Amino acid sequence: MKLERKYLFIILLTALLIVVNQIVIQFWLSQKRYDAQIINISGKQRMYSQKLLAKIQQYHFNPSSELKFDIEDLYNNWESTHYALINGNEEMNIAPIEQALASKLDLLSGKLEYAEQQIAVLDELDSDKLAVLAANQEQFLSGMNNVVYDLELSSQKKLRTIIILEIMMALITLSVILFEFLGVFKPVISSLTNQNKALNQASRSLEDYAFIASHDLKTPIHNIRNFSGLLNQTAKEKLSDEEKQFLAFITSGVDRIEANVNDLLLFLRANKVVITNLEFDPILEQLKAQLSPAELARVKFDIEGVDAIKADKKLFGILMENLISNALKFSKETVTVLARQKNGKTLVEVRDLGIGIAKEYKDHIFGLFKKLHNHHEYPGTGIGLALCKRIIEAHDGNIWIESEPGAGTSVFVSL
Repeated sequence: MKLERKYLFIILLTALLIVVNQIVIQFWLSQKRYDAQIINISGKQRMYSQKLLAKIQQYHFNPSSELKFDIEDLYNNWESTHYALINGNEEMNIAPIEQALASKLDLLSGKLEYAEQQIAVLDELDSDKLAVLAANQEQFLSGMNNVVYDLELSSQKKLRTIIILEIMMALITLSVILFEFLGVFKPVISSLTNQNKALNQASRSLEDYAFIASHDLKTPIHNIRNFSGLLNQTAKEKLSDEEKQFLAFITSGVDRIEANVNDLLLFLRANKVVITNLEFDPILEQLKAQLSPAELARVKFDIEGVDAIKADKKLFGILMENLISNALKFSKETVTVLARQKNGKTLVEVRDLGIGIAKEYKDHIFGLFKKLHNHHEYPGTGIGLALCKRIIEAHDGNIWIESEPGAGTSVFVSL
């Protein structure tokens, strides 16, 4: 429980650092955007000032009501923008500027008042007064240049602050992640690695034990079969029909035990795969060669657009052999083997028209030694489909069944 709380604390701390980091970034970026907006508006201030002087000079040489209207409009824009920078303006989405810069702008307000006075007596302006007005506007431009310079300097300082904070946050986050790895996750990874090694060792020991046990079992099995055969040969005339039947039961039981041992050995070794690019035609020929003429007559192969498959040669052959023999066992009709390429994978379907499987047993039949029918109805060890599933899992593939009772069964394999 303590370890789980430690996990939770570390995860929450990391998440908190990431959230704080994003908040800091967004805050400083919003400040940077605001600075850019103020610099842009300050640029408009200088433009209004220059345009106003140019219009007044033009009016001096060629007066007109239209020019006079433009001059008044330019002055109004110049004035409203200037005081919006100092005091803020909700309509223009401008907050009040920093106090130090506001003081500098306020000192320039006198330049606007002088220009306003000259506009009021626009028709009386002579060359000397125009020269004074031009000097006034030049002083305003110079003052605004200083304000813009201070704004750009402030913006650069904010950018440097953002970079420093980002570096600090990155270092803190990396430190926390390093602590997570060294203090929490590394021991867990080490523990899982050790458990995996122990599991692999146990698996190898189990395989070794199964191999030894199966080898030790085969000797008495062969002895029982051999001596049963000798007994049948030497005492056949002396045995009653019932005793002969007992002897047949012994022989049949021995055959089943040997089949179970062989299938179990194959099942235990089915997780060791060597993936190669297999051509499909040779696989088909091998499968056909393993079928009797009567069985081959009942199997239809429909392979379209599949030239090769990536699989273990031996295990894929065992897989297909089991699926086909299983379909033949439970159906007296034609069994169809289809292969297609779908979504970058090879999809193999083995379809029969046999007795089918009820929905509640579709997963059950993939269990080891799981059978839905007794040995006399449908002979088998109950390992076939479990072996198929183990082979497919070793290939990182999928196997599933679609079936309805009385309507046949399709076994699908995706590799």
